[in-house]
Amino acid sequence: MGWNRNNKYFRWGLTALCVIMASAIFVVIFTNLQGFFQVIRDAIKILSPLIYGAVFAYLLNPLEKLVENSLRPRLTRKMKSPDKAQTVSRVLGVLTAILIGGFLVYGLFALVLPQLYET
Repeated sequence: MGWNRNNKYFRWGLTALCVIMASAIFVVIFTNLQGFFQVIRDAIKILSPLIYGAVFAYLLNPLEKLVENSLRPRLTRKMKSPDKAQTVSRVLGVLTAILIGGFLVYGLFALVLPQLYET
């Protein structure tokens, strides 16, 4: 007689095993709560540049798409190759988004740093 994984007792046993393992993990986490939160804080410190980059990319993507979609038809009429027109419009969209994002960061620092310097 072999293992029947569709057997309801097998599924109940597997569920019980998962619940017991999850309970053991939670007990270990909550008995050493300070160490667990220190690991979370360290992971956030390590991943913060990636998180900031993802947020900036998410916020600047609509601007890049707007510039790309508005330039592509004009460049397609001027250039003979539609692939090259798409590439040029994408590059110009990315450069525009980077420049505007850089100006926004510069403006934020220009507003905040003088107030920090006075105090």
